Amino acid sequence: MNIEKKKPKPAEILENKKVGTDYYLMKLKTDNIDEKWTPGRFVHLKISTPQTYDPLLRRPFSLFDIDRKNNILSLLYCVVGRGTKIMSRLVSGEKLDFLGPLGQGFSLPEGKTILAVGGGMGTAPLFLLCRELAFQNSITLILGGNLCTDVEFFKHRFGELDIDIKIATMDGSCGYKGTAVDLMKKHLGVNKDSISKEPTSEQTISKNLNNKRTNDKKPNNKRTNNKQPNKKESNQKEKNNKESGSKEPNREESIIQEKKVKDAGFIEQKKKLDFLYTCGPEIMLSAVKKISDHFGIPGEVSLEERMGCGIGICLSCVCDTQNGNQRVCKEGPIFRLQEVIL
Repeated sequence: MNIEKKKPKPAEILENKKVGTDYYLMKLKTDNIDEKWTPGRFVHLKISTPQTYDPLLRRPFSLFDIDRKNNILSLLYCVVGRGTKIMSRLVSGEKLDFLGPLGQGFSLPEGKTILAVGGGMGTAPLFLLCRELAFQNSITLILGGNLCTDVEFFKHRFGELDIDIKIATMDGSCGYKGTAVDLMKKHLGVNKDSISKEPTSEQTISKNLNNKRTNDKKPNNKRTNNKQPNKKESNQKEKNNKESGSKEPNREESIIQEKKVKDAGFIEQKKKLDFLYTCGPEIMLSAVKKISDHFGIPGEVSLEERMGCGIGICLSCVCDTQNGNQRVCKEGPIFRLQEVIL
């Protein structure tokens, strides 16, 4: 196991203010913010003081924004527990230290049509990403939250960028009424209800056909007026097909093809999309991944997990992927959307 040695870096709090319902923005002055500080990576922040060492473990925070010229790091966080509650009480001038930047960052394409989908605090790592990509790509951002107050800050900050912003709230107080996934479906021209249907495999179709054949062979006492073709008519039809060079389609193949078209049709892509980014609650990520898989759109996801060390030793942040177990702090937090198992 290749473990890179990391030394804590000092930082001074320049600002720590409330920007929304339980949302805080902390700006830290540090040293040498260079090209290694890329969107999607994170820092592991020590909140405790040398006198208490409480809380003991560091806390991971994605990069919300960076100012390379002035060596300023911005972290957006939500007060959800004891650690972040302690953070919210810190004031300008206090000193902290952190490990970072850690993990793998987002890929940064050029000349692409991009869709970014963020849910709640999961939208945080998408700001720096959109800011870096906005100059050379066409970006649409979908923001999701329960209430208008959940997306107000994001709406303001992302509004500074040259991107298209669409908002969804559960109560309809801001933008589209529904989830970020519902709005994503609408944006792409996807039927709202049919996306929940799993595509039927060829094996399932064949099994259903075999069951149908079995049922068809059972005696039916009901009289029918349907005229059955005699042997002479069947032979003549076969002879005509051979002479014309045509082949009568196999019934099973026809049904399988019809089902494929139907499954493809339930996601009828009306907008060209080259790449997809997403971060948020796992239930949202799972739905976004399902859409991505059916469209065949490449994408990346930022995963959130509780972490102990942040450098790949403790294995407390392992997630399931097509390539086996991966560490969110080391191989992630950015993964290919098609790779993760949600």
